Amino acid sequence: MSWQAIWRKLAHYGYVHVTYGTYLTRDGRVIQIADWDVAVPKILRRLSRNWGYSPWNPEFRSGLIQFERADHLIRPGDQCRGRLTARVRRALRGNIPFNPYPFQWVEVEKWPHPEQLRIWRDRLVSGQQFSYHGRWIFRSIVNTGVLHTTPDGTWPIYQRLPSTTMIGTYPVTVDTQEYRQLAPKMRAVVAGRYVYWQHYIAHNVRYVNYFYDGRAIHFYPRKGYGWPQSAGCVEEPLAEAKKVYGLLNYGDLVSVVGHYRITATTGHSLTRRTLLAMIQKSIANTA
Repeated sequence: MSWQAIWRKLAHYGYVHVTYGTYLTRDGRVIQIADWDVAVPKILRRLSRNWGYSPWNPEFRSGLIQFERADHLIRPGDQCRGRLTARVRRALRGNIPFNPYPFQWVEVEKWPHPEQLRIWRDRLVSGQQFSYHGRWIFRSIVNTGVLHTTPDGTWPIYQRLPSTTMIGTYPVTVDTQEYRQLAPKMRAVVAGRYVYWQHYIAHNVRYVNYFYDGRAIHFYPRKGYGWPQSAGCVEEPLAEAKKVYGLLNYGDLVSVVGHYRITATTGHSLTRRTLLAMIQKSIANTA
C-alpha cells in the first residue's frame, strides 16, 4: 500500500485524526487547511496547517506508533519512530483493531514565563466515535533548554523509560577570548552566544518520555522551575513528572511553542566551575 492509502486506513480505524485540503482565494493564493475529527485547541489547528500532507506529518507518525502499540508490536522501553517499516506494512494488511486510546496532545510553552506544560485529551467513546468534548486535564510548571536547545516543533513520543542515564553536552556561555582558546569540537555559537560544550552524565533520570532527538519530558531536581535551565529536555518536579508519566504513552503528540527570548534569567552566563558544582549537587540529590 502507498502511504496515502495507509493514511486513509489509519484514519478509518481512528489512529489518524487530521485530513488536509486546499482552497483558492480570490486573489489566486492556494491555502492549505487541516480538518480534525476530534476536538483540539485553536493553537493545534494553527500548528497543523504547516505540517503538510506527507509520511513525516507528526499526526500520521503518531497514528503509526499508536497502531503498533494496539497491535502489540511495541514492548516496554522500545523505540518506535512512526515509520513505514516492512513489519508495520505487513501488520496493516487486512483488518486491524480500532484505536482504543484517547487522543492526547502535550503543549510545552516556553514564553511567557513561567514555562509550562499542559495536556489536552479527547476521550474515545465506544471505540470508534469521539466525544468532541476535549479539555485540558493537566498543567505543570517546567524548564526547557537554555539558549533555545529545546526547539519549536511537534513530534510523537517514541520511547518511554521509568529510569535511565542521560549523557550529553550542555552549552556554557563563554567570552570571546575563552571561545578562541577552545578546540573546534568543544565550542559553538548557539542563539548568538559563544558556548563551550560541557559534557555531563545524569544518572537515575526518572519518568522519561522521549519525543525528539534525545529530548524528553522527565523529572530533574532543581531549586525552582519555570525558566530555561536544561540541556534541551523538558524538566518537571518529581510529583508532576510521575503524574505525567502515568498519563502519557507512545504516540502522544508533543508540541514545543513560544519564541525564545534573552532575558535576565535566560541570558545569564555560567562559569565552568559553577556549572560543575550544579551538576554534582543535582546528582547527589538523586542518589
